[in-house]
Amino acid sequence: MEHIDFNIALDIACRVGADSFTDLVGMLSTSKFFRSLAYNGTVLRQVSLKSFLDNSALINLSSTFRPFFELCLEAQNPTACYLKALRLACRKGRAEDGLALLLTMPSSSLHAQFATALLEVCLGKYHDAMHISAAFLEASSSFEAADAIATTVFHQMIQIGPRRIHSHCNTWHFEVYPSCPLTGCQMHNRCTDCLLYWYSVMFLVLC
Repeated sequence: MEHIDFNIALDIACRVGADSFTDLVGMLSTSKFFRSLAYNGTVLRQVSLKSFLDNSALINLSSTFRPFFELCLEAQNPTACYLKALRLACRKGRAEDGLALLLTMPSSSLHAQFATALLEVCLGKYHDAMHISAAFLEASSSFEAADAIATTVFHQMIQIGPRRIHSHCNTWHFEVYPSCPLTGCQMHNRCTDCLLYWYSVMFLVLC
């Protein structure tokens, strides 16, 4: 493989890491050529970081995987950028920086879309938040799917470890409160109208 065209070898490396970053391990322990391929920015930008989504604590400074995560961040891997945004918001108390990072990402990520709407409403950007939330709900296959994504985002925040400093109580803004809680909706029993409201309340408590 070391004698084939570099671009072809790079494409092969991208395919190797498409399912999981752990599939690149074999390349790291062979030769300098394979190692350079595994650490190439193109590969790191496309490599699957699903394991980090499943266990978001892996991005924390104490994690043995943090150096690799940093390399993926430098390569602008979308998953790495998304998780860094969550960490900035919930672990560092820097929701503004987290939101700014999310806004640079492709809108195709539903998790990032929901996180964007969540941070916007907590930072007082109500109308922007409602616009993104509507797009998120429309792009989701069903309300149940949207609710599951929102729940996953919160699980990821909890895994990262929020500071619980309640730093956005003064900026959180909901201009038009949903009326459905008066007819049965609750924090654990949500609908499309109150999904963002309840999760933003939980964010205030959590972060």
